[in-house]
Amino acid sequence: MAARTRPGEGTTVRRPWIRRVLSYGDRSLAVTRAGFAFLLLTLAVGFAAINTGSNLLHAVFGAQMTLILASGVLSDRMVVGVTVRRRAPAPLFAGVPGVVEVLFENPHPRRVVLSVHCMDDGETADAPSLDVAPAYAAVVPPRGRVVRSVRATAHRRGVWSLPSAVVITKFPFGLFEKRRRLGPGDPVLVYPRLCDGPVRFTGRGRHGDTEQARGGRTARDGAFFALREYRRGDEPRKIAWRPSARARTLLVREERSHGAEVVTLHLAPGTAGARAFETAVERTAAAARRLLRSEGRTVALRYGAEQVVPPGAGPHHLDRILTFLATCGASPGGDAARDPTLAPPR
Repeated sequence: MAARTRPGEGTTVRRPWIRRVLSYGDRSLAVTRAGFAFLLLTLAVGFAAINTGSNLLHAVFGAQMTLILASGVLSDRMVVGVTVRRRAPAPLFAGVPGVVEVLFENPHPRRVVLSVHCMDDGETADAPSLDVAPAYAAVVPPRGRVVRSVRATAHRRGVWSLPSAVVITKFPFGLFEKRRRLGPGDPVLVYPRLCDGPVRFTGRGRHGDTEQARGGRTARDGAFFALREYRRGDEPRKIAWRPSARARTLLVREERSHGAEVVTLHLAPGTAGARAFETAVERTAAAARRLLRSEGRTVALRYGAEQVVPPGAGPHHLDRILTFLATCGASPGGDAARDPTLAPPR
């Protein structure tokens, strides 16, 4: 067995020597337990055929060698002929199982891809903060695609790339395991855990329809105010179907808010990974979700002396707060929350 250290970890990953010897490019080959037994049987039949000169044993030996060659060629076609991509359709919560979609796509116009797996590459794991369950596709038709939803668990908040993956098949006879390595997956936004506990906040009384509050959810019994584009988390009953059909995009009716109460959450700056700071982030996230579930409230967030999220309400506003909480905290490379590529969703 050959040992190799995972990037960013102190543990080692043991790799079978035969897979290391039979690796070429981004592909590698391993012999299964059934394959070892079949190879030993083939060698035994070959020696018996040489010693006895029996034509029947020569024919059996030739058939066995043909099966071995056919197994290698067919399995290689399966892993090379399929394109696999993994992505998270929505942000994950740390410590809570979420969903990752695995897309198997076959670009070949006539060839069918059979029995392929996609799973984390345990030999080159470069994102230990994410664990993704294996996905399996029995048949991928020519120029077709198959989507599988699997469970994924993130252990820390932040923005992480999905782990490097491999495509594996034992098709057709289960004698060999052919695998092809894939690169790291798409980035995934991981929200902090939701941990109840005391959190610092202040109330500012009530206000009317200010420019800051227009981005949040408004009172259900308010008068019509304007149309805006649909945001993830908006209530389907507020979609204006006729204007949406004319504009060819989903539009939502926005209503006036009547004296919504503003609650400002306060989070003291800290260092990502520090236990006290992570606990404060988790409690702030839980408080934001609890407050935004209440009717007639808008929530703002202050990070130190700066207001980083203006007052607002509704599911899309909760996404803004959780996005900031997922990436905040000083680090050697600077505060991740200041990275323009991690802007909160619209």
